Amino acid sequence: MNVFSLAKKSIGKVFDSNLFKSLLPSYAVLSIFSLFFTGQIRQDIQGLQEDPVNFNLGTDYWVFTLLGAFIGILYLIYILTALRDVEEKNSFKAPKVNQITSKGFKLLLVSIVSYFFVFLGFLFCIIPGFFLMKRYIYIFNVAVEEELGVLDTMKRSKQLSNKNGWSVLISLVLISIPVSPIYLIIYNSSASFFTFAIFDIIVGYIFMISSCSVLFYGYKDSKVLTI
Repeated sequence: MNVFSLAKKSIGKVFDSNLFKSLLPSYAVLSIFSLFFTGQIRQDIQGLQEDPVNFNLGTDYWVFTLLGAFIGILYLIYILTALRDVEEKNSFKAPKVNQITSKGFKLLLVSIVSYFFVFLGFLFCIIPGFFLMKRYIYIFNVAVEEELGVLDTMKRSKQLSNKNGWSVLISLVLISIPVSPIYLIIYNSSASFFTFAIFDIIVGYIFMISSCSVLFYGYKDSKVLTI
C-alpha cells in the first residue's frame, strides 16, 4: 500500500460507524478526563508564555503530563484492539483491566527505551533520528499483538519496518500536517475553555483514529510482506 492510499484509508476509518460505536463509551470517559488534563496544562503553558523568566512549571503539570501519557498508551491499546475486531468483522470485546494494564506498562517501558535512542539520534545528528523513528514505528503494534519482551519488541519492529516503515512514517506526517498547526493556534489563543474543549475532543478523535489506523494497516501489510 503506497503512502497516499494508506493515509486515505486511515482517514476513512474516522467515519467507520462500527468503530465509532465500539469506542464511543470509552472515548466519552477519556474526554471527561481530558477536560481536567488540558485545562491544567493549558493554564500552565499560558502562564509560561506570559512570564517565561519567573514562571515555574509546578508538580501538578508533570503529574498530569505523565498521567496523560500513560492513559494515552492504555487507550492506544484499546483502539488497536477495536480496529482489529472491526476489520475482522467480529464484535468488539474490550480488553480486560489486567490485560490492558500489563500491556500498558510494557508499552510504556518499550516506549521509553526506544524513544531514548530516537532522541539521541536527533540530538547528535538529526538524520539518524528519522531512521530510528522508522525502525521503531511498530513497537506499539508488536507489544499489543505479539506480546514480546522489550528488546524482542524492538527487534521485531525493526524487522517489520524494513518492508514499509518509510511509507508509514510519511503517512503519519501527512495526517499530522492539517491538524498540528490548527491545534497549536487554538491551544495558544484566547479561545474560551469550552470552545477549546469541544475542539480538543473532536480533533483528538480524528487524529487518534487516523494515526492508529496508519500503524494498524502498515503493521498488517508488513507482516504479509515478511512471509
